[in-house]
Amino acid sequence: MSNNIIMRRNNGAEAAVNGVNRLQVGAAWLPEDETSRTAGVTIDTLGSYPAARAGLYGFSEANVDVQLPQSGTTRAGVGFTIYVDSTGKPHIAVEGKK
Repeated sequence: MSNNIIMRRNNGAEAAVNGVNRLQVGAAWLPEDETSRTAGVTIDTLGSYPAARAGLYGFSEANVDVQLPQSGTTRAGVGFTIYVDSTGKPHIAVEGKK
């Protein structure tokens, strides 16, 4: 989807530019209507959930239902355990590189 924009030069002069899809000025700029692609996500397994994998720019809501305790090892070889204590507070215990 393209947009019509107005460019303002340093001297204050303005010019209309029509049919712009993206504007590159240092970093890419996307029109607001294109960045509104968000959705909710439900997570029931430990892992990484990039929004881009689902074709989104971000998640509007995340519902997490992971059974604890969970243990694993990070990509860097650090062991961890996630658990809930007797008062209901979650904790992460880090065990160091394996």
